[in-house]
This record gives sequence, structure tokens and C-alpha cells, in this order.
Amino acid sequence: MGEFVRQYGLTLAVSTVAHVVLFGLLFFGFSGSGPIPQAPSQPVIEATVVDARVLDQRSAQEEAARQEEQARLEAARQEQERRQREQEAREREAEERREAEAAAAREAARQEREREAQLAREAEEAAERARAEEAERRQREEAERQRAEEERRREEEAERQRREEERRRQEAEERQRQEEERRRQEEERRRQEEQRQQAEREAQLREQMAAEDRRRQAERAGLLDQYISLIEQRIVRNWVRPPTARSGLRCEVRVRQAPGGDVLDVSFGTCNGDDVVRRSIEAAVFRSSPLPDPPDPALFERNLLLIFEPRD
Repeated sequence: MGEFVRQYGLTLAVSTVAHVVLFGLLFFGFSGSGPIPQAPSQPVIEATVVDARVLDQRSAQEEAARQEEQARLEAARQEQERRQREQEAREREAEERREAEAAAAREAARQEREREAQLAREAEEAAERARAEEAERRQREEAERQRAEEERRREEEAERQRREEERRRQEAEERQRQEEERRRQEEERRRQEEQRQQAEREAQLREQMAAEDRRRQAERAGLLDQYISLIEQRIVRNWVRPPTARSGLRCEVRVRQAPGGDVLDVSFGTCNGDDVVRRSIEAAVFRSSPLPDPPDPALFERNLLLIFEPRD
């Protein structure tokens, strides 16, 4: 209602003023015409004797006045009816105008409502399009952000793999360098060791050849037999004869000694004694350590073959 008054207030005000002016004109028009004239009251005629011609003339005048008055009254009535019809026509016209204006106002209001509804629909559609465009823009931005993030992750992963491959390559090169250095050092050590062993073998060979020469000379002189005999005699002296030892005992005893005569190991070859006898001979060998020195150092042997054969 407030919206209608705001939009059509001027039209309603003009229509209201027009109606007030019309009703005023009608009101003052009726007032100016005056009351409808009424037939004058008949005067009291005094009864007098008059002439018949006078009476006829007077009756004719009265009839003429009466007809004139009736004609005037009829004209006044017709004028009033005309004015009434005009008033009714004006009222109908005003009513029709009011109804037309009201219909126009209703139509205008309806059109305005439709326009507002259309504007509202258009605004809603525009808002919906804006929301859809905003959602699409956000989706595009999110997709772009995700693509950029994925590209950044791929680049970081590629860079990490490149650094990792570079690190592995450097480590492989360092390992290869270290391995080559190790092989070179190992080869150098092996070569030096081979040279050392070769020198030792050559020195040992020279020593063995010299010792063999001295041995042959000593053997020729009987010194080796003397050296073996000294060892056997010491072992026999240190032997404690067990009860199970029988006459004719004879055992081959292998003795491994260190330089200086210290006994390192004792084993037996052919032996006619039992385990108790063998253990007693072994104990005698260790009690004889260190063994006697050879008369000639060239006669020294790490591994000796002795014949343990005590006299009964």
C-alpha cells in the first residue's frame, strides 16, 4: 500500500481535487436556480356581480396565466431533470474515471509488481550467474593452484632425484676411487710382500744351501748323530718308567722345537708301549725342554725324529 501511494500519490491528489471542484459546481448550480416556483395561492374573490364578458375575459386571463405557470414549472422541471441527468452523467463519468484510474492503478501496480518480480528474478538470476561464475572462478583458481602445486612438487621431486643421483654418482665415484686406491695399495702391498717373501725365500734358500753344506760337512764329521744322541739320552734320563713298561720298549718320537731348544709339540710314530708309556715318554720330552744345543748351529732342526729305546 505504501509503495502504491508513493508511486500514484500525485494522480490520487489531482483526482480528489477534481471531484471536490465538480461537487462544488453542482452544489452552487442548484443553489443559484432557486426553489421551484409554486403556484400562487388563489386570492379570495369577493362575490360581486359583474358582467359575464368580464368574467369570461378574466377566466381567459387566468387560464392563460395558469398555462403559462404550468409551462414555466414544466420548463423548470425539465431543466432540473436535465441538470440531474448531467449531474448523474458527470458522476457516472467521474465514477468511470475513478474506476478507470483505479483499474489503471491496479494494472500499473500489477505491472509494477510484475516488473519488480521480473527485476527480482533477473537479479536472482544475475546473482545465481554471479555465484556460478564465482564458483567456476574459484574452481579454476583451485585447479590452477593444484596444478601449480603439483608442478612444484614434480619440480622438487625432480630436483631431489637429481641431487640424489648426483650424490649417488659422487659416492660411486668416491667408492670407485677408494676401491682403486685400495686395490693399488693392496697391489703395492702384495708386490712388496711378494718381494719380501721372495727375498726371504731367497735368503732362506741361501741359508738352507749354506746349512745343507754345513750339514753335509757335519754329517761327514758325525756331529749330527752325536747331537741326536745327546737329546735321546736326556729324554731317557728324565723318563719315569711306568709299571706297564716292558722290556724291549722302542718308540719313534717326533719332536717339534723352537730355536733355543724349547719343545713345542710331541707325537709318536711306531711304538710298542701302551698309552701310559706314551704319556710318560711325552712327559719326559717336555721335562727335557729346552733340548741341548747342536754342536753346530747348522745342525738345528725344528722337527726331530728320535728313537726312544731305553736299556733294560
